[in-house]
Amino acid sequence: MTLRARLTWILLATLVPLGLAVGCGLYVFVRSSLYARLDDALTARAEALAAAVKQHGDQVEFDFEDAAMPQYQPRPGTDLRQVAYFEIWKVKGATLDVVIERSTSLGVAALLGVPGDPARERTWNTDLPGDVDVRVLARRIVPAADRDESKHEATGTPEPISQSTQAGAGASAAGGSAVLIVVAVSRDTVDGPLEVLTIGLLCAAAVLTVVAWLALRWAIAKGLAPVSTLAEQVAAIDAAGLGSVAGRAGVRLRVDHLPFEIAPIQERVNALLIRIEAAMQREKRFTTAAAHELRTPVAELRTLLEVAASRPRTTEEANRTLLTSLACVERLDRLVSALLRLTRIEAGRETAKHTTINVFDLIEKTIEAVRPIAEARRVQFRTDLPREMSVHADSDLMGLALSNLIANAAEYADEGSTVQVVTTRDKSGTTLRMSNSAASLATVDVARLGEALWRPDQARVSSDHLGLGLTLARSALAASGARGTTMTIRVEPATPPRFEVEVLFTGE
Repeated sequence: MTLRARLTWILLATLVPLGLAVGCGLYVFVRSSLYARLDDALTARAEALAAAVKQHGDQVEFDFEDAAMPQYQPRPGTDLRQVAYFEIWKVKGATLDVVIERSTSLGVAALLGVPGDPARERTWNTDLPGDVDVRVLARRIVPAADRDESKHEATGTPEPISQSTQAGAGASAAGGSAVLIVVAVSRDTVDGPLEVLTIGLLCAAAVLTVVAWLALRWAIAKGLAPVSTLAEQVAAIDAAGLGSVAGRAGVRLRVDHLPFEIAPIQERVNALLIRIEAAMQREKRFTTAAAHELRTPVAELRTLLEVAASRPRTTEEANRTLLTSLACVERLDRLVSALLRLTRIEAGRETAKHTTINVFDLIEKTIEAVRPIAEARRVQFRTDLPREMSVHADSDLMGLALSNLIANAAEYADEGSTVQVVTTRDKSGTTLRMSNSAASLATVDVARLGEALWRPDQARVSSDHLGLGLTLARSALAASGARGTTMTIRVEPATPPRFEVEVLFTGE
């Protein structure tokens, strides 16, 4: 799934439930409001009916003359939605006793159950015959005493019984005079608007879903456009033009108006491309230098053999040719061995065997080994090392690293100069520093010091220099297993310049 599709579905999955919640909340609010208005209307009807209920001694009667009854007595052709219904029950204790009065609009139907059911105040929805949906309200009241009855009792004149109370005049009020008024009206004023609202909400939900889908697709496409441009630029990079984008030399990833979250990716990729390009350039230089280094002794050997085969040679001439050829082969052997050793070290195939190494003794032995070369160039070594200095590492690899550093110092230091080998100790560890004057480095690229097979041009005159000393030393130190060992190369801007190599031991 694409990032665009994933973001679209995630946002839809967030927005759709939110829209449904808003729609449901609106529906519930409107429904509650409509039913509240309908219940208020039912309450008003119940209060009007309650005004027509009178208490005569121990009897309860309903006076038609005191109530507005047209809605409860429908005529033929009357719209049932305009009809109202009521029942008035006598309550005995907490249960229904008998019906005192009921509207003619009910016919044979009933709003409540049968005598004996609980007499509760409540509202509910129900259906009446004829597929009429009604809202019902039950209200419990205590009838007021009839004023005429009170007047007659005061004068001693008997009150005539109204003809309108024939249905409930004989009902006894013994055990309590409370009545339950049940009134109902059609729910059409609620169901109709709710149906319209439901259809409207469903249509709005469908339209909003489609619009939201299209809007999200457009917005996400617009927002991810810089990412697409970035991807196209990355796809345009190849090994032949690692530092180029779309054929523009020297131009790497450059996308304007990138989102804040994506901008670091462009910066990191650009930095990675710079490192990769630098590594590939080093590999190219290494390949070129290796080919040159191998070609030189091979060409010398070929020339010697061709000259030797051009005419008969004396025994002395033949021996001289053989010795010169042997020197070329030895140089080839050293070069190939050094390259293989470097490859094994960098590939991690040189296994470190940890032993305790006395650095002082190792350096003294190495200086003695290169002393003939140093004396021939009048180079002196001055050491200031503690005799107890030791590290825990592979002795062969550590010896390879230090011997290459010291041999380089003996061969590259200015003639008649002094090579200083000293140690310093601070809170970061022990630093072994080798420094010597090197006028030949005044015009060289310091950044290339330590590259495999690189050496100053004047050093190429001698066939003994392979250009692998510093590279082997760095790789051997890394593979020796000495904890926290790092090697730093720098050239101090002095007259003449001073070449320094620092080896920091932090874990001895």
